[in-house]
Amino acid sequence: ASIPSSPHTSVRTGAEAGLGTLNHAALTVQAIQQRKLHVHGIVIGSWPEAPDLAAEQNLLDLPVLTGVPLLGRIPEGAGALAATDFAAGVPTWLPYLSDGAPPD
Repeated sequence: ASIPSSPHTSVRTGAEAGLGTLNHAALTVQAIQQRKLHVHGIVIGSWPEAPDLAAEQNLLDLPVLTGVPLLGRIPEGAGALAATDFAAGVPTWLPYLSDGAPPD
C-alpha cells in the first residue's frame, strides 16, 4: 500500500481490545515510524461492555510498549449506530481528538 510521506503527516492507528493487541500494535507503530511518519496515537475499536483482564491490562500496556498515547476507546457495536448518534459519542470515546489537544 502507498502511504503518503511528509513531515506533517500524522497517523492514528486502531487496535483490538483483547489478547494479541500488544504485539500487533507494536509492530504497526514500528512500521509506520520506519516510514518516518508521526504516530499520533492508538484508538481501541470495539471496546467490550465487559472487558476481560487482557483488555483492561492493554489500556496500561499499550502506551508503554508502543511509546505512543492511547487516544480512546470506541465501544462495541458503535459501528451500527446512526451517524448522528456515533458523532455524539465521539467526545466521550475519543476525548483527546474531540478537543483538539493531543495527549503527547
